[in-house]
Formats: sequence, structure tokens, C-alpha cells
Amino acid sequence: EWLRPMTELRNQFDGTGADRDKRSFRKMNGSLQGGHGQLYHGPYLKKVREDWLRQLLMIQSDFKKNAPDDFKDTTLISQEELKLIRRIWVLEKHEFDDSLPRIYQEATGEPFMDPDWIYDDSFGLEEWDLLKECCDEYDSNEELLFELLYSILDLEKKAEKTGNRRQLIENLKTVISRNFYRNEADALEYYTNTNILLRDHGLKYREVLFDKNGFQDDLPDSEYEEGEE
Repeated sequence: EWLRPMTELRNQFDGTGADRDKRSFRKMNGSLQGGHGQLYHGPYLKKVREDWLRQLLMIQSDFKKNAPDDFKDTTLISQEELKLIRRIWVLEKHEFDDSLPRIYQEATGEPFMDPDWIYDDSFGLEEWDLLKECCDEYDSNEELLFELLYSILDLEKKAEKTGNRRQLIENLKTVISRNFYRNEADALEYYTNTNILLRDHGLKYREVLFDKNGFQDDLPDSEYEEGEE
């Protein structure tokens, strides 16, 4: 019985491609990849990642109360792993709301200790929520507008500290190239038209994209050809 919450959490990881609504329609590097008339989905969305982390921490805390004595100190996720997740979310994904410490405190009732953390926190949850509100008011159907803007703001802030404007331009190009779609339907149309153009000019294209028989999602990145977009 004390393992039931862990089993229920495990079962949320579908693995069959039926959890497309929980994942980005872009791959980890921001590229589009697809076949059989659809896009292959990539990493889990921010809200899904946060929810699963919260559940995992709550289960770990619950072990201390309900697990047999031999398992009360079971560690499901270590502090070092949590620190790494925090750095990926904030430094690589530009999620400057820095949600991990809040999630940790909510789930465990204890403050998150990360003495080595160094980050310019001039932007935080208040600015994050305000930006999200403005984007929703502008057009709630522009699904990637919020990600585009918070990434640009974070890059600008970091560039102010380093003074490396050249690197900033390159980073901005990368961020814009990942986020200029309106939504998944717009991205699929763009991806399809690009492959039609390649096909019509006798260049290499994704033949499987136009095969409407069957669909396999969640292929590992290693199965895609290098440089494919």
C-alpha cells in the first residue's frame, strides 16, 4: 500500500505516444521532425515536468511516515539531481521563475538548500506572471509567444553581465528559430511545405512524412539523420 503512490506516478509515463498533449511538438533542440502526416513530439512541457517533480517529492516525504522502517530513508531523487534540474530549467531553458525551490518547499515543507547557486534574480516569479498575463491578453492562440519572450529577456539579461553582444545575436537567432510558429498546426504546415519544396527541387526530403499509413511517435533522436529539421 505504501508503494501505491509510486506505482500511480510511474503509470503516468505512457510510453505509447498517447501523451502527446503533455509534450512539446518540437524535439529537444527545437527542431521539427515528423512522419505520417504528424510531428514527432519531444520533451515534456514545463507544467508537466513541475507536476511530476512535485508528486515525486511528496512521495519521498510520505515514505518517512508510512514506509516500513527499512525504507523510511529511501531517496527517490537526490539533492544533487535536484540542483542539476534547477540549472537546466533556469540556465538552459531560460525559465527565470525558478520554480524548483518553491516546488520543493511546497512538497516537503522544508527550504531547498543550494549554497552554490549563483544567478541574477532581478527577474523572478512576479515578472514571469506579468509577462504571461500580457501574452495571454495579446493572443492566447500564440502558444510559443510566451516562451519566445521569456527566453529573449533572459538572454538579454545575461548579455548585460558578460558584454558579449555577438554571442547574444547568435543566441537570439536560435531562440527565434525555435519559437516562430503560432501553434502545432502552423508548425506542421511549415514543416510539410518545406519538405514539398525540397521534393520538388529534387533534394532530400522526409518521404515518411507523406505516408499516412501508421504513425510512430517518440522515436529517439539517434534514429533521425544528422542535421534533419
